[in-house]
Amino acid sequence: MRREFTPDEISYLRGLWAVSNVTPTRIIYSDEFKRYFLREHGKGRGVTEIFRNAGLPVPIIGRKRIERCAARWVRPDHCRHQ
Repeated sequence: MRREFTPDEISYLRGLWAVSNVTPTRIIYSDEFKRYFLREHGKGRGVTEIFRNAGLPVPIIGRKRIERCAARWVRPDHCRHQ
């Protein structure tokens, strides 16, 4: 079962530049954060470190959420062939 964010966590997350929106069960990250993530990941930074530096600590976000986001954002886009 997925842990829901507390009202205090939701309030905290909504104040971050990295978060576009948050509900008790979901986080929508800003496009700016996604670009930052890809840039920093390309420099060899660890995914947890990148999230933490943006104010998104593992105890709030959860390791599994971080891993899933990283996998989605880093995977090559197979739909576009140029």
